[in-house]
Amino acid sequence: MAIVKIVGTSHISEESKTILNQAFLDFNPDIIALELDFSRLQSLLSKPAKPPNAFELIRSIGIKSYLFYIIAKSLQKTLSKIVKTEPGIEMLEAVSLAHQYQKPILLIDQNITITMRKLSKCLGLGFIWLVIKDFFTGIFKRRKVRFDIRKVPKDEVVVYLIKELKKSYPCLYKVLVEDRNKFMANKISSFVEKNPDKKILVVVGAGHKDGLIKLLKRKNIECV
Repeated sequence: MAIVKIVGTSHISEESKTILNQAFLDFNPDIIALELDFSRLQSLLSKPAKPPNAFELIRSIGIKSYLFYIIAKSLQKTLSKIVKTEPGIEMLEAVSLAHQYQKPILLIDQNITITMRKLSKCLGLGFIWLVIKDFFTGIFKRRKVRFDIRKVPKDEVVVYLIKELKKSYPCLYKVLVEDRNKFMANKISSFVEKNPDKKILVVVGAGHKDGLIKLLKRKNIECV
């Protein structure tokens, strides 16, 4: 019977590498599944990373999604500089472990272009108004949430942030979290059906962990 272990990470936290390595040694998986698609993996492995062609990207995903992409990438780079790491360090570490121990890699995330096209439908005037409103009033005004960006956030913090995202930006939550969780669960389930005796180590952002576990359990896949 296949067994799945899910490791929740932060894409800019050095601690993620430590947690991942410990999970790998303890679990000794047959395969490593990553919250990546092929194009994002190629981008991570490029040295230096090759920036996407702006014109082609706009034509592919639309101007609104492109602007959101630029803002998100800039924010991630800024946070990475603060903690002195590179974005996606835990994914690179997982790839390194796979090569070192000769383990195959399974890419389980939805194609980034599809995600961004879906996202463009969220980015209307209503969404912009919500962002402006929350900028001035504070999305966390009812409760102070503090965590060290150098570390993987604790489970209770992740649960709270996901709830706030779902409540304040339901479309964003659906596209970036819910839909991708379903896609990744289906990808894992398909692999399990063909390989019922494998141990799978799944590496995803902490915000996907709980939702993914729930979906896999509904498919009668054992998660440890």
